[in-house]
Amino acid sequence: MPENIKGVGSKDYTSLKLDLENKERKAETLSAQSNSSKKSDETEFLDVDFDDMSLEDVQKTVLELQTELMVIQTQLKSLEELIKSDEKIQKMYEKQYESYEAELDKLLNEVKNAETADEKDRMQLRISNIKSSMGSLSMQIQSAINLIYDHKNMSSSLKSEYSKTNMNYQSAMMAQNSKLQAQALANAQAAASLNSASGISSTPNAQTTEVAQDASATPKGASTGRVSDNMLNALKNWEGLRTTAYRCPAGVWTIGYGHTKGVSEGQTISEAQAEQYLRQDLQSFENEVTNMANAAGVKLSQGQFDALVSFAYNCGGGALQKSGILGMLKTEEGKKPDIAAAANKMNEYVHGGGQVLPGLVSRRKTESSWLYA
Repeated sequence: MPENIKGVGSKDYTSLKLDLENKERKAETLSAQSNSSKKSDETEFLDVDFDDMSLEDVQKTVLELQTELMVIQTQLKSLEELIKSDEKIQKMYEKQYESYEAELDKLLNEVKNAETADEKDRMQLRISNIKSSMGSLSMQIQSAINLIYDHKNMSSSLKSEYSKTNMNYQSAMMAQNSKLQAQALANAQAAASLNSASGISSTPNAQTTEVAQDASATPKGASTGRVSDNMLNALKNWEGLRTTAYRCPAGVWTIGYGHTKGVSEGQTISEAQAEQYLRQDLQSFENEVTNMANAAGVKLSQGQFDALVSFAYNCGGGALQKSGILGMLKTEEGKKPDIAAAANKMNEYVHGGGQVLPGLVSRRKTESSWLYA
């Protein structure tokens, strides 16, 4: 009788573990090599130039990249689940292998003490069956190890792709917001020229001159209590349109421009319905900003109202309340509103996950520019 209990034409348990460790070390090496070339890849993607693209083309690119990021996130989540499943199967097989191993050791000791040939033959048959089962399990464990290795490699590759796509997305977002800001500024200048041509403030007095020279002076144009179309369009671009329900990174079913209330799997809507949802979602923030401003005795311009609603929609009404921005916009006797300070404060809210996010930097820059409008 062969004394080698693993001699069944397959790797033993220890060898299988070493094989997995070798594969993991190889994966780490490949990951390190990937990271070493990442800086040059980042430079390539950060050098993408959107200046020659129209606003519409940039907006289209933003949506395409956002969709691609969502697809990659879904694929990564599926791979994570596959890896967990593979690892559970591997552990189950390993546990069963160890059980067979213990049983085989026991039989090998017993066969030595068998008193009859028939008894030894029966034990030899059981030993042969156990060896066969262990051989099958070895192959199944090896298969699980290979799947884990392959899925981890795929996950690593997708994470690298996500990083590059996200850099492009952030770059496109910054370009989009810069173009929106330039468009808003051009519209404001056109409106100012129209007012001047119509005879409004055609003869500036000393007070008007002071306002023109001081960017912290109170802007004109009272808020309507509802966001402007300019702000709504900017918000649409920041949020991105999805007409089919999807799970956001937090696992919440979402649709349209970030709408979550009553959304279910498989739901689809039109672009018009998405805008309706967005306007409904904005109402609570419009009312909240109005109530805050009234309570603080602050009279907001339309641009300031747009900026604060957008800020609250992104960061929350609590963040707006704690920021002190409203107080900086208040006009008091002998004191002008400090719009510059309010803008600087707003531009501090650019962090996510402990890091500065380029998309938020660009968004805050646009929102803070509205404080002067």
